[in-house]
Amino acid sequence: MFQPSGNIEFKVVASYLIYEIRKLLRQPIIFIKDFLNSHFRN
Repeated sequence: MFQPSGNIEFKVVASYLIYEIRKLLRQPIIFIKDFLNSHFRN
């Protein structure tokens, strides 16, 4: 069982990890969109 302080720490770490993962995922998606746009344009 989590203590209240441990639970808060877990939430902070989890939200930070989610933020980092979203930031990492955003880069390839933009890259793929640009690649597809340039590919279909030619």
